[in-house]
Amino acid sequence: ALPNAGPLSADFRKRLSTAVYLLMGSIGFALLGIFVGLPTVVLRPSKFIMCITLSTLLGASSVVVMRTPSVFLTELAASPMESIPLVALLLSSLFTVYVTVVVHKYIAILVAGGLQIFCMLWYISTFIPGGRTGLNVLLKTMYYMTRAALTPCILFSKYAVRQILA
Repeated sequence: ALPNAGPLSADFRKRLSTAVYLLMGSIGFALLGIFVGLPTVVLRPSKFIMCITLSTLLGASSVVVMRTPSVFLTELAASPMESIPLVALLLSSLFTVYVTVVVHKYIAILVAGGLQIFCMLWYISTFIPGGRTGLNVLLKTMYYMTRAALTPCILFSKYAVRQILA
């Protein structure tokens, strides 16, 4: 028989499977945002912003489920200064959902999405060694890697446009 407490308990296995499903949903919405929403971000930013928001909320939910909601809320109340980035991220995500679903204004959606991305970077920077400096190094590295990966695509696009116009 399996023990009633610890990592082999039925409660832990249920929480783990729920957290994994939430994390898979988070990854799915992030991929949808990148591959479906990002190409249309200029015309319809709500698609990209909503996918990223749902990804953020599902990812945060998986963390809450793994810790159990009561433990999570106790930790939030015990250290209010350390929980400000997480609270800001959740509030900005809910604000983004409200703006996207109710307001439907292009500029408001962009502002809410920018606020949410700022809060997400702030929250992530609390986990990266070095804080903001570590996040800055990580973002610069990601920029250069993305630029190196997209350079052939950009060159091919320029070539194709020249061939069409010539």
